[in-house]
Amino acid sequence: MPCRPELTCEECEKKFFRYLTKIDYAKHLAGEQKPTFCSTACRGLSQRNGKNKTCETCGKEFYVKFLDLKQRFCSIICTANWRKTAYRGKGNSNWKDGSHIPRPKNCINCGKEFLGIAESKYCNLSCVQRPQNGTDIERKFEQWLLSKAVPFKKQVLFPGVGIVDFLVGTTVVECDGIYWHTLPGAQYRDTKRDAKLVALGHPVIRLSSDEIEHGDLDYLMRFKGIVASMRNVWRQSWQ
Repeated sequence: MPCRPELTCEECEKKFFRYLTKIDYAKHLAGEQKPTFCSTACRGLSQRNGKNKTCETCGKEFYVKFLDLKQRFCSIICTANWRKTAYRGKGNSNWKDGSHIPRPKNCINCGKEFLGIAESKYCNLSCVQRPQNGTDIERKFEQWLLSKAVPFKKQVLFPGVGIVDFLVGTTVVECDGIYWHTLPGAQYRDTKRDAKLVALGHPVIRLSSDEIEHGDLDYLMRFKGIVASMRNVWRQSWQ
């Protein structure tokens, strides 16, 4: 006949009653009974062979199994939060001293500020293709302005329009190479660009490479200026 003695849980030390067969009861009296537990939860806790660790992100204590003793975080969220900082900057295996991170820089050609990596020198392709000191005709026109003691600015940026060659007072002077400005669509683009400048209150005078290299700049600038003022046409172009 089975017996129902009072037992003590080996895990939580809780007192409980359980039916035992005569054989198990005899072993219990003889002290040979296997460890007993009040529930399957306590039995599972007794079989754990891991250890408690402290999460490196949130500081919470958690249990890890024996095979996962290298685990450092209590959850996926804590792991993700650690990755946000651990793999940034110098912690990243692909770190290149930050040279690949875009930073504000000044174009060595036009001086415009842009975002670029360490090796970047120019703000766009047009500045790459344009000589740093200007083209030959631009340098020749610049020397003419200097000889006349005329105050001017070169490579001036107009937002929404682009970079102009020279700004003499309020007048924009463009030095055009005949080859590039006679290509299909070039005249349309120049006219559209000049219209924007005129709308901003800047008269536009365009000089071709032939006019600058072989013409009389004193006469050309005076003539185009007179025509512009007399006819109230703010755009004077060789095209």
